[in-house]
Amino acid sequence: MILLILSFWILRHLGTVIASFNDKDPDFFHLVYFISFLTFTAVIILSYLDKPYIERRKTDRDNIVVIVPVYNEDVRIVRKCLKSILTQTRKPDKIYVVDDGSNAANYSYNREWLKKQAEIYGVKTVFKRQKNTGKRGAQALAVRDTPEATIYVTVDSDSMLDEKAIAEGKKPFIKPKIQAVAGLVMNLNVKKTFISRLTDLMYVTGQLVDRSSMSFLSSVLVNSGGLAFYRANIVRDNLDVYLNEKFMNMDVKISDDSMLTLFALQEGRTVQQSTAITFNMMPEKFNHHVRQLIRWQRGSFIRSFWRIKYLPVFSFGFLRQVMSWINQSVTAIVLILIVLSQVILINSDIVLTFILVSIATNYIQTFRYLTIRRTDESFAYRVATFIFYTPIISFWSFFIFRPIKLYASLTCLKSGWGTRKEVEVRL
Repeated sequence: MILLILSFWILRHLGTVIASFNDKDPDFFHLVYFISFLTFTAVIILSYLDKPYIERRKTDRDNIVVIVPVYNEDVRIVRKCLKSILTQTRKPDKIYVVDDGSNAANYSYNREWLKKQAEIYGVKTVFKRQKNTGKRGAQALAVRDTPEATIYVTVDSDSMLDEKAIAEGKKPFIKPKIQAVAGLVMNLNVKKTFISRLTDLMYVTGQLVDRSSMSFLSSVLVNSGGLAFYRANIVRDNLDVYLNEKFMNMDVKISDDSMLTLFALQEGRTVQQSTAITFNMMPEKFNHHVRQLIRWQRGSFIRSFWRIKYLPVFSFGFLRQVMSWINQSVTAIVLILIVLSQVILINSDIVLTFILVSIATNYIQTFRYLTIRRTDESFAYRVATFIFYTPIISFWSFFIFRPIKLYASLTCLKSGWGTRKEVEVRL
């Protein structure tokens, strides 16, 4: 049904473009809009074509090390995170926890608890504390201490892995060219507040639409820190560059997930395995949500330059980044022109059309949200979220996300853990 709607919409706008060029003064705005819509349609179609990988081999020679950096996280969340890793259907060969100099939480009990539980489950564990160096430094400590690893799994300390997360996440590595695999991150605290419910809809949709479309082309640009898989040599071979990244002569300590993904993309293919699922604690308050977005967008702004500089010109990753820049620029110019042309007299038809198109395209995207079932939510609850929260995304994107993105780009040289000067989200 969605594909039929998209096909009808494409034909309608194609007719509009052709008609505009039959005029003496063709409307180039329609052409730009049509190209943008073609891009949107392609992303939707590709997202539905992306399917999880299936592994049929009987032998398993992978040595999997799960790395868990911890910094000012709720101690109960950390314990549940570690419990979810220990109880995997495919257990890791080692869990390596690094407390990166936390000053708002004490994990001594977690350390002793993990030691006892690991013996029960037959999993090797390491729990170390170091001076605060940032997430990359914490991961580097684990990498240098585990030369036996063939696959690294990076997990945030607030991640609660589905019991089959590791078993599913390792499946794509059956293809030798695949270097990295992104897991699917969902909000654990989705029902807590308006913010957590809205962000779950936005983030899950983004992964199932934008990232799935890139996965179909084996060119995922950004993995999620909540759950990601890498061939060990990708991390080891680029560790020095990873730790010493600079942008305009300033140290970069953010956007670590996208940097590791970029390393993997340079060496081969990167995909998403939507059946490798983790549940994370997301911001419940508006100010925490804003600070998280600022940190993410600062990293995204920096990483976009690296993709243009280091990816092959005709690779999908390179072309995707170029198209993203063009789309953002055109959108900004069009919005400015609309505002300037309507300073004296607001044209209600233009405003209404803009709002309706935005909401309609968001509904087409968020429909993918309903394809994921959760045991902690009824289907009716998810349908209600889809129906009532989707229109809010349009206004959220225009009045919240876009200003934040602009601010983040202008302040991209600020970095660090950013959102964890204290324990902000509790179980």
